[in-house]
Amino acid sequence: MAELGYVRSGRPTEADAAAARHMVDNAVIDLRNGLQDPVMRILYEETSMYFQGDASLDETVEKIQSRVGLYLQEQ
Repeated sequence: MAELGYVRSGRPTEADAAAARHMVDNAVIDLRNGLQDPVMRILYEETSMYFQGDASLDETVEKIQSRVGLYLQEQ
């Protein structure tokens, strides 16, 4: 996946899951000023559920894509 920020519907692919793993492995979240950026807030909320075992990786990727897509459409 060379492009970031695309939005599509349907079941996440292995490339989607690999991209999510890459983002999680390389994420740096600075909470000193709170989660003011809406995209960071979405990532924090959805990945928190994943790390707590409340959602699968595929579900997490799908929810992040959906929520970020809706946010970007509203902008």
